[in-house]
Amino acid sequence: MLLSEALRRWAQTTNELHARQLELLVELASYVESSERSATAYVTTRELSQRTGMAQSSVRALCVSAKLVEGEHYVWRGRRRLFIWAAVDAWLRASRTASPEVVPFPPARRRRA
Repeated sequence: MLLSEALRRWAQTTNELHARQLELLVELASYVESSERSATAYVTTRELSQRTGMAQSSVRALCVSAKLVEGEHYVWRGRRRLFIWAAVDAWLRASRTASPEVVPFPPARRRRA
């Protein structure tokens, strides 16, 4: 009796673990599918700033300074600027691996007497 009860509990636990594995596999598959979709997706300035952690004004400044190029990194749809996530992501990865530029210290402000 004791052995049969232990085997029943073991089988139940195994079935529960198998069901949880299937749930996790389905969740992983949906995550991979959504990340593949987002890799080719267009994102707005707000979405890009959320993904990169930059302020929206910084993203716009990169466009104005021509570091992000129209047609390569972003396109216009009406009055909206849509960024090509794959191109921007590649640009960010390349800029992180590039050697940092030496930026001189700005001149100190002197107080007036």
